[in-house]
Amino acid sequence: MSMNYSIELLSLISTMLSTERDSRPTASQAKGQLRAIALQLFQPKTTNKCSVCEEVFSSRTQLDKHYKKFRHYRPTKATSTAPPVGQGTVKAEDDFSIRGCATVPPQYYYDEAELEAVDPSPCVVCNKYFNTKGQFFSHLGGGRHWRNAKYVQKRKAEIDLNVDVGKGERRHEKWTRKDMQKHD
Repeated sequence: MSMNYSIELLSLISTMLSTERDSRPTASQAKGQLRAIALQLFQPKTTNKCSVCEEVFSSRTQLDKHYKKFRHYRPTKATSTAPPVGQGTVKAEDDFSIRGCATVPPQYYYDEAELEAVDPSPCVVCNKYFNTKGQFFSHLGGGRHWRNAKYVQKRKAEIDLNVDVGKGERRHEKWTRKDMQKHD
């Protein structure tokens, strides 16, 4: 641990142990300060810079908001890569937990690029293509695909004719035969 972090940590501890009640930080303030110190310890030494306009941000979340706001990063179906900010990212501040921080390895990352990777395979139900797995999962969660088994079977039958959809298909065949007999 470097000297700056030690001084910041000692300063926080001394204010927490202060006898004057007014000068002590609240629990949420202390947690925020500890989070900031921990993030400085475990955050990679990459800059949070927009690859398009070269603007620098103090955190990854601010950079992500910038990308969404100005749409500098719009993946396409054919070629898509994550914004070139680094391979992995540090967990967002909201997801960061102080508990167990002493045992956290120096490289505290998770791979967000996996959710943002291009997945060219379409939805098997509606045959729509999505730029990322995240978009695909939100598509699945928002509709009839996983809630209505009959709908899924029907859509699958339209795409792949070898699927048996049961009564509905037989009823459709029966109506078609009746229509053909009427017109003969």
